[in-house]
Amino acid sequence: GIATIYQELDLVDGLSVAENIYLGHERARLGFSRRGEAERAAAELLGRLGHGEIRPRVEVGRLSPAHKQIVSMARALSHSARLIIMDEPSAALAHDEVDNLFRVIRDLTAQGVAVIYISHRLEEIRQIGDRVTVLKDGATVAVGLPAKDTPTQQIVALMTGRNVEYVFPPRPEVGAHEGRDEVLRVEHLSLPGRFADVSFSIRAGEIVGLAGLVGSGRSEIVEAIYGARRATGRVVLDGQVVR
Repeated sequence: GIATIYQELDLVDGLSVAENIYLGHERARLGFSRRGEAERAAAELLGRLGHGEIRPRVEVGRLSPAHKQIVSMARALSHSARLIIMDEPSAALAHDEVDNLFRVIRDLTAQGVAVIYISHRLEEIRQIGDRVTVLKDGATVAVGLPAKDTPTQQIVALMTGRNVEYVFPPRPEVGAHEGRDEVLRVEHLSLPGRFADVSFSIRAGEIVGLAGLVGSGRSEIVEAIYGARRATGRVVLDGQVVR
């Protein structure tokens, strides 16, 4: 009666939605799998989660991260789970997809399923949770805190062991790094099917963030700069062109 949905989803991209949902406990009779029965049962579970548009026969590898999350939930429900443990379930989701995840969780709890929601995003805990347990260095430091009313500063203090007033140092003024040595320059970096015409430069002392959803090409850009992927364009490090 206990099922876990991991942050790194353990789905098999080459199998269908129905095959993933019943992987390891296939619908079968006399040693022969009953694919039609599995697909009908999968469709029922997906409808229960409010996602009847996900077709049981489609390959999981073609689904978005949000829909893969739903398939993972359907697999948990296929075991008649009474308790679902969700490990950072929103890590790969966009904002609107997180809202839908919360709707699904509320529907599950309304049906009597208990949920342990593991997250470091405190605003999500406040929005979806009833009670909060705080861990620090592998030990429990607080239990039963009301999720809606416990101040964020109190939770942060419990997590870190100290009061944190200023999380980040003062932000430098715009243009403060102009005139400093250029450390890295990327020119017209492209990798067909992954990203195209990426150009930027970084000066000494700067912190540059690369933002985007899972699958948007962030990792591939960094891997291409490093040389792990063969891309076109130029990468200049400390004034020297990198092969």
